[in-house]
Amino acid sequence: MSAVMEEKTFRGLREVAVLVFFASALFFFIALVTFSNEDAGWTHSGTTHNIANACGVFGAWLADFSLSFFGLCAYLFPAIIFWHGWLFCKGVKQPQEKILMALPWLGSIAAIISGTALLHLYVLRIGVELPRSTGGIVGEEIGDTALISLGNSGATLFLLVLLIAGITLITNLSWVKLMDIIGKYTVSLFQMVFRPALNSPQEKRLENPVDAAVIPPPKKKSSTKKNPSISVVPHIEQAVAKVVARVEKSSNSAKKAPPKPTKLYKSGESVLPALDLLDNREIRVIGYSQSDLEAMSRLVETILADFNVIVSVVDFHPGPVITRFELQPAAGVKVSRISTLSKDLARALSVTSVRIVEIIPGKTVVGLEIPNREREMVTLRELLVSP
Repeated sequence: MSAVMEEKTFRGLREVAVLVFFASALFFFIALVTFSNEDAGWTHSGTTHNIANACGVFGAWLADFSLSFFGLCAYLFPAIIFWHGWLFCKGVKQPQEKILMALPWLGSIAAIISGTALLHLYVLRIGVELPRSTGGIVGEEIGDTALISLGNSGATLFLLVLLIAGITLITNLSWVKLMDIIGKYTVSLFQMVFRPALNSPQEKRLENPVDAAVIPPPKKKSSTKKNPSISVVPHIEQAVAKVVARVEKSSNSAKKAPPKPTKLYKSGESVLPALDLLDNREIRVIGYSQSDLEAMSRLVETILADFNVIVSVVDFHPGPVITRFELQPAAGVKVSRISTLSKDLARALSVTSVRIVEIIPGKTVVGLEIPNREREMVTLRELLVSP
């Protein structure tokens, strides 16, 4: 009787724990979805007394703290809580060894760290209100460090491998089996869609009756046999004459030597033509005017400020093909953050592309090269005259 009571008590406690898991996950998710920068939170004091978050003051603080540190990856926390509640509800037994128990948690940490860094590097803006960047504080630190240490391609490869490893440790997923399953269903879908079209001509051919081949009757052999007439004609002299003619022709072709190349001119001192033979280009100003350059300087500062990158344009140098702006980053601003915003700068400035020069010898500024609206023609005379 006591065993039955203990089982009922344990079942009731497990159901209560499952309800707590599910309610916590739902509360966390609602707090994240209804986050507002106007609410008082962990990073700021707020602008209004009314709390816009559906979960109240605690929900505003929880959402602000999670989104500030982990960015969009904070939305994984409600899913993780819900998943653990589901496992507890199903009564899935956890491994007894400490190493096996720690592997899913290590995988979760690896997946969240790599996910925040990838979001910071490649997802700059999204239609969700956030207190900081899409990767949060963790993504900014990990992503910028990996970008400086490993470069763009190396950092991306390292973070993707870390993300896949984390997912594998969490779910015990076999990627080989997953690829086999995807390939199997792809082949089945291909056969289901294209097999009728491929088999229809053959089926039509099989449906048509095959006409019987008409075989002519065999001819009767005549009883009388005729002896073949053999005529012997001597061809020995003609064959010998052909061989002699070929040998004479090959000997004549071997005797002909190739002609020696003739020199077009005698070697000696030569004088380069004068540069006066080339025409001077008409001086025509096509690039940006002084007012345009000033306006573009302010526009560049405003665009970068929208991404929390504070710089000041200290100088600009217009050229025949591109115009280079010299940017002085504020204290604490990393050059790699400016480099990752090249496409956003090009889109905001309505140009095809821009180039970020991270290091200019002899200066502490960062170069921003923008193509001119119309490129000036550089003549051959200008190239030869220039030092």
